[in-house]
Amino acid sequence: MNVCRLLWVPVFLLSALALRADFSGDYSLGAAQTYNFVTGGSTGIGSWGAVFTTTGGSGSVNTSSAPGSVTLSATGNGGMGVGFMSTLAMTYTFTTSGPVAFSYSVGNAGGSFNVQLDSVTQTASGLNYAFSVSSGQVLSLNLSAMGSMGFLGMFPTPGFPATQTVTLTNFSGPSAIPEPSSVAFLAGLGALGLGLTRRRRV
Repeated sequence: MNVCRLLWVPVFLLSALALRADFSGDYSLGAAQTYNFVTGGSTGIGSWGAVFTTTGGSGSVNTSSAPGSVTLSATGNGGMGVGFMSTLAMTYTFTTSGPVAFSYSVGNAGGSFNVQLDSVTQTASGLNYAFSVSSGQVLSLNLSAMGSMGFLGMFPTPGFPATQTVTLTNFSGPSAIPEPSSVAFLAGLGALGLGLTRRRRV
């Protein structure tokens, strides 16, 4: 009975590690830097992917505040009587099932932000998203901005660019494999508890 009571501590801590509260471990964003995009640009960002599509504009993913947060930005250019749309999508393919949650804050009013799981739009609760995922599903964080049209009477004139930014924080998701150092630490706690139990019995 005493062994079971002492071993629940490392078991509880191990289960807590199954959820990471930032962009680290399985959800690492790699080196702290700003990834800049032009039309049709795509790249891998740590364990994530990013794709930028536009008919005129630019985008970026800033990981300088990771693992605590990441900031996405999209700018759509204005044109002669037309406005250009820019869309940035940061994606992740899950390797295990479980709950996902994160918060977001929008920096500008020049576009929109939404979250999709296998192309199905997820509904936010205030400024927080929370939903469950299955292994193999693809999460897509979508940011878009539309530049303005320019007209002076009946005559086309240069429009103005529009920028939208979103910062993601408090990310947590299912983690398939805890880091080796964490496993070793918890195994040590278990061994210590077992040793203390044996000493008490003697």
